[in-house]
Amino acid sequence: SRRDKRACHLVLGLSTTTRRKRLTSKLCGCMNKKGNARIVYDDVKNRLEVHQTRDVKPKSLGDNVVAGDYGTTEVVTDNEGHQYGTNFGKLLTRYNAFLVEKGKQRNRLLSVYENTNDPKKAKRIQKNNLKSNNRDRIHRRERTALENEINQAYRRLFHTQQVGKIGFEDLSKMRGKTKFKGLSRRVSLWIRSYSKERLAFLSEAFTVHVQYANPAYTSQECHRCHYASRDNRSGDRFVCRVCGHTDHADTNAAKNIRHRMDDKEI
Repeated sequence: SRRDKRACHLVLGLSTTTRRKRLTSKLCGCMNKKGNARIVYDDVKNRLEVHQTRDVKPKSLGDNVVAGDYGTTEVVTDNEGHQYGTNFGKLLTRYNAFLVEKGKQRNRLLSVYENTNDPKKAKRIQKNNLKSNNRDRIHRRERTALENEINQAYRRLFHTQQVGKIGFEDLSKMRGKTKFKGLSRRVSLWIRSYSKERLAFLSEAFTVHVQYANPAYTSQECHRCHYASRDNRSGDRFVCRVCGHTDHADTNAAKNIRHRMDDKEI
C-alpha cells in the first residue's frame, strides 16, 4: 500500500566538518523509503527541505467544459462567475511596488556611491545598501506567495467544476502586450510565463484538455448580443450599450471564451 512505501518521522543525518560529529534533525511529513533525495536550504523560511522526485499519476476529475478569464485582482474567473485566487491582486501589487521602489532606491544609492569623494562613505553604502542578499530573499518570498496563489487557484477551479476541458484566451497572440496594466514589464511577463507553465502541468496531472481561444475583444464584447465596444466596460463592471446586459467584466469575458470554444471560425 501507499503507507507501506512511505516512512514518517525520519531523522536526517548530515556529516559536518568536525570529525566524528554528525548533525541530526527530525523530518516533518513523510517521504518514500526508496529513491534519491536532494537537500535544499530555504533562506526565506530558514529551514532545510528534503526534495524527492515523484512520478505524477494522471487523475480524471470529470468531463465538464469550462472557460476561464485571467484577471488582475484574482487569478481566474470562470464562465459561471466563480473567482479563484482572490488574493492575487493584493500580492501582485505588493510585489510590483517592492521591485519599483527598490529599483529607485538602488539607483539613487548607486549614484551617490559612484560620485562621492569620501572612501568611508562609499564603503558603508557598498556594505549596507548595495548588497543583494536581503533584496533577493524578499524577492523570492514575494514570488513564492504569488506562485502558491496561482497554483491553488487552478487546483480549486479544476476540482470545484470537475473540469474535463477548459478554454482560456491565447495570450501568445498579444505580441508582448499585457492585460496587467500598471505593472512592470518584467512582472507581467513572468506572471504570464508561470501561469502557462502551471496550467500545462496541472492539466496533464488531472487529464484536462486545454483549448485556447482568440483573445480579441473578449473583454469588450457582450456575450448576449455580441456588440463590441470599449465603452461597454468600466473597470470590473460590464454594461452593454446596445442591449443593456450587465455583468462582471471578467465573467462576461469568460462567457465569450466559452462561446468561441465551439466556434471554429473565430
